[in-house]
Amino acid sequence: MGNSLHDLLSGTQKEKLAGITVKVGGVYRMPLTPNEGITPKKTGDSSRNKFFIVVGKDCDNNIYGIVIINSHVNNKLVQSVKDLHYPLFTGSYNFLDHNSFADCSRIKRISCTRFSDLLTPATFKGDIMQNDLDLIIGALKTAKTINKKELRSFGLIP
Repeated sequence: MGNSLHDLLSGTQKEKLAGITVKVGGVYRMPLTPNEGITPKKTGDSSRNKFFIVVGKDCDNNIYGIVIINSHVNNKLVQSVKDLHYPLFTGSYNFLDHNSFADCSRIKRISCTRFSDLLTPATFKGDIMQNDLDLIIGALKTAKTINKKELRSFGLIP
């Protein structure tokens, strides 16, 4: 059997076909793997569905920088890392089933190719409001767990 139209299109063409423009502040839910820094929950699973926010794109390496949205803050983390979890409330974001937290202690990476392969209209969940996005990016910029080179590569600092 031959390749599908979806398989033959480039990433940008797939985004256009799906009617979605990937932009900073967009929220998506996709199966992420250890390649993106996500550990599956169950033994034998290769991925885990996670909500995340796109915070930038490294054009040199064709990678999106993303911030993971978690349902709670891990109590085992040191306080300085706990403090880098930005609250997102269901009253503001109807795609969330419960109040959640954007983990601003690190920027995860997903290749643009993999992102495009997973992208469908159903994977796009909405946009983070500008005031929340500004605070999330501000937290990323001040996080001691993220170096300046990484921030620069995703266009978060000059």
